[in-house]
Amino acid sequence: PADTNCPSGFTCQDIGSPGIAGSEHVNTDGSVTVVASGNGRTQGDQMRLITAPATGDFQVSVQDLSESAGNLTGYQQPQLGIVIRQSAALGAPFYTALQDPTYPAEGENVANLIMYYRDTWGGPVIELTQNYPEAFPRWVMVQRHGDTFQTLTSTDGTHYMLISGTIHT
Repeated sequence: PADTNCPSGFTCQDIGSPGIAGSEHVNTDGSVTVVASGNGRTQGDQMRLITAPATGDFQVSVQDLSESAGNLTGYQQPQLGIVIRQSAALGAPFYTALQDPTYPAEGENVANLIMYYRDTWGGPVIELTQNYPEAFPRWVMVQRHGDTFQTLTSTDGTHYMLISGTIHT
């Protein structure tokens, strides 16, 4: 059934078996608040997806205003970001730029951005690189040109800088 809280033009759904059923709410300023859980780093198939179909060359960006880990730790902490998947089916190939919350015990004071990919159906999830961009709020963009993906960040939503090591074909 259609999710009545999903932003217009998008499909909202959980895939896999996230620990908390996901939900979203479109705020009066147009931003979207998402409550969800899951794991995009090990199997890449347990999460809340808010999707729109895209083909050919494209770019998609999000403004990350904040992220809350609640009382979760380690790999249970939430991730947010951009996921480009061949489909919502389990095991689908993907490229993603996911933001982790900070890990003060590891000396982090800014949430890091981690790029992952899976090239083949059911294949392994590979970490491409990590980056520690600006503090919140910040913008993240993923671009697709042909079969090549890359991730960029911005402090103002207008001027983007390519993150080294994120180009993947």
